[in-house]
Amino acid sequence: MINVRPLNPELAKKAREELHEVESRIADDIIALRTWVEKQPHLHARTDDQFLLSFLRGCKYSMEKAKQKFDYYYTIKTMSPEIFLNKQIDDRSMRLARLGHIVPLPTPLKPDGPRIHITRYANVNPKEFTILDLFKNQLRIFEIQMFEDDNCVIGGVVNVADLGNSPKGLILQFDPVLIKKLSVFADKAAPIRIKGLHLINVPKEAAAVINIARSLMSKKIRERLIVHPTLESLHKYIPQEYLPKDYGGHNGTLQEAIDGWEKRLLDHREFFEEDVQYKVNEKARIGSRMNLESVFGLEGSFRKLENSWILGFNSKTMNSCKSQTADIRQISPELAEKARTELHEVEKRIPQDIAALREWIKKQPHLKTRTNDQFLITFLRGCKYSLEKAKRKIDNFHAARSIYPDIFLNNPISDKFLKLTRIGPLLPLPKPLGADGPCIILSRYNNINLDEFSYLDLYKSQLRIFNIQMLENDNCTIGGFINVVDMAQITFDFVIKFDTVLAKKLLVFSDKAIPLRVIAVHIVNFPPGAYSFVKMIQNFSPKKIKDRVMIHSSLESFYEHFPKEFMPEEYGGNNGRISECIETVEKLALKYKPYFEEDDQYKSDEKLRVGMKVTSESLFGLDGSFRKLDLD
Repeated sequence: MINVRPLNPELAKKAREELHEVESRIADDIIALRTWVEKQPHLHARTDDQFLLSFLRGCKYSMEKAKQKFDYYYTIKTMSPEIFLNKQIDDRSMRLARLGHIVPLPTPLKPDGPRIHITRYANVNPKEFTILDLFKNQLRIFEIQMFEDDNCVIGGVVNVADLGNSPKGLILQFDPVLIKKLSVFADKAAPIRIKGLHLINVPKEAAAVINIARSLMSKKIRERLIVHPTLESLHKYIPQEYLPKDYGGHNGTLQEAIDGWEKRLLDHREFFEEDVQYKVNEKARIGSRMNLESVFGLEGSFRKLENSWILGFNSKTMNSCKSQTADIRQISPELAEKARTELHEVEKRIPQDIAALREWIKKQPHLKTRTNDQFLITFLRGCKYSLEKAKRKIDNFHAARSIYPDIFLNNPISDKFLKLTRIGPLLPLPKPLGADGPCIILSRYNNINLDEFSYLDLYKSQLRIFNIQMLENDNCTIGGFINVVDMAQITFDFVIKFDTVLAKKLLVFSDKAIPLRVIAVHIVNFPPGAYSFVKMIQNFSPKKIKDRVMIHSSLESFYEHFPKEFMPEEYGGNNGRISECIETVEKLALKYKPYFEEDDQYKSDEKLRVGMKVTSESLFGLDGSFRKLDLD
């Protein structure tokens, strides 16, 4: 007679259909595996029926695979005893267990489904416990489940790792060699199948660590690792009802599960004390002996991993990685959702996407550009994460600066600019059009004295403000912008001195180079005699911009298309006062004064460009079209 637990009907059915278990043959299969174990002179192993059955089920009753996995199980334990042996239950390990670092939940994912584990790091003090302590705690629980949890052995394990508020000290302890060994153990030795690894509440500073860990995992495990932006995303894989009450579900409380596992760990104190005797003796192995090369891969690869971590990803590099991700502002949940659904942003891939764009820039001998994260992500978002479009736009952005430096360069924060700013010709309003909506920019030209300020002064002032919005305003970079142009009391002098060539260049620049999307242009208080003036502008506007222009003869007609509340108080809304907006623009301009002082160095050098040179003709259109506009 064999001594194994009977299964519930659901698990018995799953074992038959998915693991090829034949109930009448279980005893024979266990005896066959035990007989093989006893004939291996190098193996000193447990041979309990339930333990052996775990390997048969974990290998879907392939006897050869079960033998191989059983051998690896003890070989890896012997090669890395600091991880896989010496897991005795002591006061220190129990203090860690009571923190609830890993908590198996009472109800599995359906009667025949996998066991659900919740892993948390927020309560772990990195000065008291190491990453190795955490993994050894997990291994204790896995080994108990191999003996006692049929859902775990037959259905596998789903692990939900909550990385919220993880201590940075733990992240800095990240050890790629340890991760590699654990990954190999899970793949080659452990008879429990990992059905899913779900990461939630992932801090940005952990992104690089996760990417490295992923690269060290086997393909099978790597494909089952999912980073979730929200709990709702997790619910697609694990329905909320199966989560603990602490996460809004009905699967007990974490504290209840912690208390239950505290008792189970204490009950297995003797088990782990005697466990250290079970291992392999390579000297007694018949045939080729196992070593680090044959089990984990070349020993040199471990040295390479260690060196790359010590030299290239130590705490100093981690801090730079942290600052890299920290350079990208955290966006609101509403904007994050919009970035995902409309711009195709994948949060876990942001570092790779930025790195890919930066790497391309480094290979362009003609380009000298800023490469900080916030600057580059603006182009990725502005191009909906099409890397090729982002490359073109960033190239055009700098080519235009070289071709027409009088417009796009030489833009210091001067006294003249500040004087023009205080008139308020271009004013970003404080509130966007909804939490995930576009920013609103109000243009007013009624107070512009063209004897004091030229059109070029006016347009360069606008370019400075748009540059600042690119760097400061996430609603602008993700949601785009709506430009409300108020033409009330516009002077005849302002119309007749309009510079069509300059306007054409700016419109092309906004279409081909600026990574901000124009959502709409509303021209309000439109004087009847100015239609020919606007028609002329529309003729040389890019189609995309032309299609988004709406003309309103009055504010009343404008408010039929735009919520009044989002306009400034002077226009009957509650979106700040114009004087406050002017003050904000001036403060931001002064804040970015050093930025614009060094800005002239960033441009393209067409002499160094590999391939066809960019000219005013290729970027803005034929020179003849500019002459025609001049004549017109």
